[in-house]
Amino acid sequence: MAKSRCARVSLCMIALNEEQLIEGCLRSAHGIVDEIVVGIDTRTTDQTEQIAHRYGARTIPIEWRNDFSLARNTVIEQAKGDWILVLDADDRLTAAGVAVVKHVRRSRGDAVFGHVFNQLMFEVDERRIDGSRITTWQGTCRMFRMASKPRYINRVHESVPRIGETAQLMGGPHILHLGRDPHIYTLRDKVSRNLALLKLSLSENARDPFVHYYLARHYAIVDPDRQRATAHARTALAESARAENEGTVWMEPASKAELQQLLDTGSADWRGE
Repeated sequence: MAKSRCARVSLCMIALNEEQLIEGCLRSAHGIVDEIVVGIDTRTTDQTEQIAHRYGARTIPIEWRNDFSLARNTVIEQAKGDWILVLDADDRLTAAGVAVVKHVRRSRGDAVFGHVFNQLMFEVDERRIDGSRITTWQGTCRMFRMASKPRYINRVHESVPRIGETAQLMGGPHILHLGRDPHIYTLRDKVSRNLALLKLSLSENARDPFVHYYLARHYAIVDPDRQRATAHARTALAESARAENEGTVWMEPASKAELQQLLDTGSADWRGE
């Protein structure tokens, strides 16, 4: 009986006016993945798409509808790989990240790292443009098996719900993320953008614990008296408990700990973005 073929990996991205950053990302993954699919936001006015083409990417137009999950899912639907790797223009695969992708590509059958995992959780190093470290965090799903039918959820701070077995990879960081550099963060006006999308999400579902979680984070940073932050933190914990009892939503223990820390001390050590 002939051996099954090796797994194929598709890199999926979305991009809006990323000519300053996208090449570094594509260079870090070039020759490592089997295909690159980039969703180009139709508001793009710079050379993002041309740079993507230089690295062999297949590009598709994405009309912005105030929903990051919708944009990401549209790109994933066009991918042909057995596994999806998700990066943004301000991400760079490290040597450890490259090793993970190569391992997955060498796999035959369903097992990777000795087990049948549907999702691989990467360790991410937050860096400034000058290379200095901001923080490191674990538990972000950046690779998932296409057969698990992955779908992002939430308009902003989007994520893929856990489906089946998940592996927390060690030996990182696997990705360097530059998006928390103060200059980049301010230039993109992420604070105003994210707040607008969170308010829109809240209007659609006032009981979503994750919306309240991210609103608590937002107001803990921008609101000196913390009243709005603590109100959203209490609601997030209460709605999370309700949803878990119903079996509909599961919040990471670390996220609950951040919310409780905010309520107990007035501040919290927030992870990631």
